[in-house]
Amino acid sequence: MRTSPPIPGLASTDEQDLPLDPGADLHGREATQTGVRLTVIPFLMFLATLLAFRSVVFDWNHVPTGSMAPTIAVGDHIAVDKRAYDIRLPFTQISLVRRADPARGDIVAFRSPVEDRLYVKRVIALPGIGLRSVAMCW
Repeated sequence: MRTSPPIPGLASTDEQDLPLDPGADLHGREATQTGVRLTVIPFLMFLATLLAFRSVVFDWNHVPTGSMAPTIAVGDHIAVDKRAYDIRLPFTQISLVRRADPARGDIVAFRSPVEDRLYVKRVIALPGIGLRSVAMCW
């Protein structure tokens, strides 16, 4: 069999000198470690991004009580824009930028400081406005 002389500047064609093909199958422990790295790390990054997104930008909750009926029924799911009034540091209650104050008629969702319970309520008064409760007897 006749072979041509090697061309200067090109890599040798010996099998041991060939670069590892990125698409080639790896065997044993290396394949497992590579598979874990290619699967778990992107999933963990996606999960961290999703949690940060829910903490800062947008969240969804279900309505626990019927106090907002007929506008919002018990068990309804609501979308909460967490940037409406301020922008917070992810996973904390530290406000970085204050954007606005709640206005009369806004529906707000907040956690009770006493019990770990979500409240969904409509703003009916602002600071400095007095409220009076009148009993209606029919």
